[in-house]
Amino acid sequence: MILFVLISPLIGILMMEAGFYGLDVGMSGYPNGASQSYLIYISTFLFIFFLFKNKTFIVVKSRKSSQHVISFLLSSLILNFIFLFLMLFVFGGINVLMGNVQKGEFRTSFGFFGFVPYLIIRYFSPILFAYATFLYLKNKRRDVNFFYFFNLILTVAIGLTFGFKSTSVTMLLPSFIILFWDANIWSIFKLSTGIFIFFIFTSILFDNTSFDAKSIDLQDVNSENALSFVIYRLTVMQGNTPWLVWEKYVTGFDFPSYWPTLLAAVGDKTLSIVGINLDDLNTFSKFHFDILLTSLASDSYESRITGHNVTGTAFSDGVFIGGIYGVIFIASIAGFVVSQCYYAIKKGIKKNNALLTSIISVYFMSFVYQWLNGGGITILFHISTITGLAFSVGMINMISKIRISKDGVFFKQ
Repeated sequence: MILFVLISPLIGILMMEAGFYGLDVGMSGYPNGASQSYLIYISTFLFIFFLFKNKTFIVVKSRKSSQHVISFLLSSLILNFIFLFLMLFVFGGINVLMGNVQKGEFRTSFGFFGFVPYLIIRYFSPILFAYATFLYLKNKRRDVNFFYFFNLILTVAIGLTFGFKSTSVTMLLPSFIILFWDANIWSIFKLSTGIFIFFIFTSILFDNTSFDAKSIDLQDVNSENALSFVIYRLTVMQGNTPWLVWEKYVTGFDFPSYWPTLLAAVGDKTLSIVGINLDDLNTFSKFHFDILLTSLASDSYESRITGHNVTGTAFSDGVFIGGIYGVIFIASIAGFVVSQCYYAIKKGIKKNNALLTSIISVYFMSFVYQWLNGGGITILFHISTITGLAFSVGMINMISKIRISKDGVFFKQ
């Protein structure tokens, strides 16, 4: 996954420099030096990663995982059923699957209880399945296999209700990290192929578009143009925004200050107390890197609010901060953060610490990876990230105490 998030934008930048049309930026590319700068970003990242991947301040303790595997899997199965019901019939995911509501509209229609779907999608369901995967690896029995794969199906179904191609895969990736930690290249290749096929399937299901790289008005997806769009999405659209950000830099564009965006970590409700809210979109955007980046690419602040976003990568953070020096700075932070996640997962698996391994795997895939791929470092320490992970730890500890047997259900004291 790290190789993908590093290499795919480079391929996209190279394709833009070769003259491809960038759907996010609305123009064809040309050589501007972005690829050389991005190579510096990759080199710095890898240097720091390998320098610190075995040097850490993280203390990983041995922990006895739940020995009542079936009880945990059954409990998580029940919870996932509840989550799926909520997503389908309370928050309206069924309308996305039926094609009655567009995914962008669905994502912005949750209202006051909008935090609940995000808790389910980004924290609860992925962490439940990651923990279940850890237990599955330690207890491969027929009964365990049945409940484990039933949880897999439910997790995918919950992700599909969100209407985005990547949601189900993103929810499963923390578990795949654990499941394929020591896998060989062939196993990784088969997994990657499966994910690619799944992307094509969900592109046909959700995008309802006929691929045309010079038209936003896309219609009638079929298997052929879905394949073309997925390839285009995983290459050009990974690199067209970083290419444009660098183009703006070398042509003397006056970037908005990056530092106010860090204040977004306190949450929008806190910002609204001091009058920073959507009523004044121009001011609001100055505190949100994703909106700044999308408006830079599409010349529309509203596009981000209505569900559209662009793939900026952490490279874009660096350019905003200070050109090539900012790129080196942000690549160093990225390399260090990833090295610490790598160490924690490796030691967590070795010391049988299912809770730590699950939490760090989800943190890496849902937040670190999202930052590397989309830009906006505040996601690493946003108040919602911290509280969501804290609630998830409490949920796992609670479920681990549930015992289900023929005599009934009870809690271990």
